[in-house]
Amino acid sequence: MKTLLNKTLLVLLAGAAPFTADAAGPGLSAADRLELARPDFPFTTEFRVPERAAKPTHRQALIRLTDGSAVAQLEAAGVQVAAVRGDIALCSMPAEIVEQVALMDCVSRFELSRSRRPLLDRAHAATGAAQAHSGEGLDKSYTGRGVIVGVVDQGVMPNHLNFRNNDGSSRFKLLSHIYAANNEQGYDETFYGDPADIVNAQDITAFSSDTYTTFHGSHTLGILTGSYDGKIANSATTEIDNPYGGVAPGADIAASCGELVDMFIALGAAHIADYADYKQKPAVISLSVGSNTGTHSPNSMMGGFLDEIAKDYPVVVSAGNEGDIPLACRKTLTAGDTELKSFIRGTDAEQPDVRYGTMYVYSEKPFAKFQAVVYNKDRDRITSRMSAPDNIGEGIQYGYQGTTPPANFSTYFDPYSYVVVATDRERFSGEYVGIIQYAVKPNTETNPDENYVFGFLAEGVDGQRIEAYCDGLYSCFDNYGITSWDNGSYDGTINDMACGKNTIIVGSYNTRNEYPLYSGGAASYESTFNFTYGDITPYSSWSTFPDRESLPHVCAPGAAIIASFNTDYVDALKAYDPASADLQIVAQAKDSEGNMSYWGPSHGTSMATPYVAGGIALWLEANPSLTPAEIKDIISRTAVKDAQVQAGNPAQWGAGKFNVYEGLKEAIRTNGIADTKADDSSLLVRNDGRSFTFFLGGADAMTAEFYAMDGRCVLSAAADGDELTADASALMPGVYVVRVNGSVARRILVK
Repeated sequence: MKTLLNKTLLVLLAGAAPFTADAAGPGLSAADRLELARPDFPFTTEFRVPERAAKPTHRQALIRLTDGSAVAQLEAAGVQVAAVRGDIALCSMPAEIVEQVALMDCVSRFELSRSRRPLLDRAHAATGAAQAHSGEGLDKSYTGRGVIVGVVDQGVMPNHLNFRNNDGSSRFKLLSHIYAANNEQGYDETFYGDPADIVNAQDITAFSSDTYTTFHGSHTLGILTGSYDGKIANSATTEIDNPYGGVAPGADIAASCGELVDMFIALGAAHIADYADYKQKPAVISLSVGSNTGTHSPNSMMGGFLDEIAKDYPVVVSAGNEGDIPLACRKTLTAGDTELKSFIRGTDAEQPDVRYGTMYVYSEKPFAKFQAVVYNKDRDRITSRMSAPDNIGEGIQYGYQGTTPPANFSTYFDPYSYVVVATDRERFSGEYVGIIQYAVKPNTETNPDENYVFGFLAEGVDGQRIEAYCDGLYSCFDNYGITSWDNGSYDGTINDMACGKNTIIVGSYNTRNEYPLYSGGAASYESTFNFTYGDITPYSSWSTFPDRESLPHVCAPGAAIIASFNTDYVDALKAYDPASADLQIVAQAKDSEGNMSYWGPSHGTSMATPYVAGGIALWLEANPSLTPAEIKDIISRTAVKDAQVQAGNPAQWGAGKFNVYEGLKEAIRTNGIADTKADDSSLLVRNDGRSFTFFLGGADAMTAEFYAMDGRCVLSAAADGDELTADASALMPGVYVVRVNGSVARRILVK
């Protein structure tokens, strides 16, 4: 049984006490303290960053628990515990008790929830998905029937034609909408689906979409499981059969949408896993969300929570779309070079002089020195140093609203600029952390040519490895051509959420550059990207590590993929910018009630990820017993390693190009028999680890064939009647597939 406590959904499927916490927990990390105290954005609204809302009344967090009684202790203190996987709890609490909760003796690790962001016709031919759908060379066609597929995303439109059965009914079995709210628990969630499955579920037709600001969730879900096979209008006068179907059009849908913060993403994924548990069906979860902020460690809280789900159901995560931006800066120090140091360069195309964000620096050893610095390029020297406090876990703000204005700071930068410097030590991993939070803009009068530039310096000892990461929204690392300083690197741009031990990580390669337009003609991405057919997508993120495998694991089609759009998004875009809308609509179709559905292009590892998840759904249809580890192995063994893969960066390509068709054949082969049905509930199995008894009600005779995982039949037995006992004591311990009466299969463990 899965290790899960998901109270809300379990209740649907079937006043706090005074705060009295002992100060024995880890307390808040410096990163969390900085997040709670982050100054309002100081510059004018011309700088395009999301507007900061009023301070929330509640805060969400991921908490690692000390023991089984921790949930009750947290709840008694006024904490809402939404779900638990392993020893990690998803929690919400009033903002005023955050610090006290972090100190509770039932808390071994505390981490505030962070914001994340959203990161097929030709693709099907390139990967063999079309062959799987047609059943070419197979016993039947495969579309994901009997498998639950899910996404957690923004911009999900469940009533798109792509997500309906032929009779117009919804293929959505579960949709959870999760969002922050100023209520008792600090968030709210509404469930949609079949009331026979989910108590108090609302009618899915009542839900339009969670936002009009993006089409992302509808697009990724369309790639994963879009099923509309009717006519679509590809111009005002012509219609064609829809060629933009998903990879697993026959699967059931269980999804989550809403605000993309860690806790809500994790809770949405837990809901999908819950539903798969409840229905006792195989499932796969696709996550095309993330950010570059974080430790990039398998020990992260978010990675750990997803890893717990991924022990039972494959979780597929986007590698990220920053592979062409130097967001990492990493080095192993030597006796002659004991500093990692670089500058922060702006990446916003419209305002490249603004640097805004947070950078994190990690090392297993303490820093001899950790500073934000200002460097004079003309004089080739550091002119200002901003150090962290001596007390670890604390920070100092310099500049705007700061208590410690450094000398000449206002000469270098805009009067509203600020820098916060802190150091800490991770309680769980023991790593030392340097943190710099910044909003920096050159002073246009006294530093117009940016002769004074902003950067950082971390000093250590010979043999010490130091890794720095930018969040990538508005800045990156650059040495400005000064060879004595370290340049930023593309190695290390992997999505921080993609660094778990059990998840499957996906990069992107190109299967098209040009796409047709409903308004006439065609458009392409040539002005911004060179999507050469078959090559790696230029921005597909990747990372090598000194002590584990590189990421991603595999690449899939992700460039100019055409799939479903959120109608609310299209309607808003038409009203705001009709010309831009014309460049995004490839096709459209009306349902029987006159409601419009749209299809359009997008690109990124966000598109490649549901492609892999959809392929896995086909494999699970063929072999529902596949474990996430076996799926990862099949991906590695069947990926295409053509000339383009071999000529490229092996760390960026992973195993190569994802192959739906060859992986499907391997899944069937792993099952032992191509014509074996999925597990039949009428077959009962009893065992003591070496002897197995099979009962199939109504059978006149029984046969049982034991298959090793390489497909060899290693043991067979037969008996009259509807019951058979087979002695497996001669077999080596391990996992086997048993075929009973030539058609029904079960996976068994011989001890």
